[in-house]
Amino acid sequence: MGNATLNGNNSQCSDCNSQGVHFTMTHFEIIFMVSTRVKTGFTTGHVSGGIVLSNQPTCAGGEALAFFYIALIKEQISDKRTSLIET
Repeated sequence: MGNATLNGNNSQCSDCNSQGVHFTMTHFEIIFMVSTRVKTGFTTGHVSGGIVLSNQPTCAGGEALAFFYIALIKEQISDKRTSLIET
């Protein structure tokens, strides 16, 4: 899949801008993030690789990112490849 890079820059979200929200992750990191966040929801916090999640949909396209993560984890489940996620 390669790297997926998403930049957050929303003039209506000063908190995100001041924190320099930036998403750079590999496919494995995305899946790992989903597996560790799917039960608790998409809240502000740091996970592996220095990835930052935002609980504000207007920040860094948080809502779109959430749907992207959910789609990826559903793909893993439907393909019965969840064993690829190492803990």
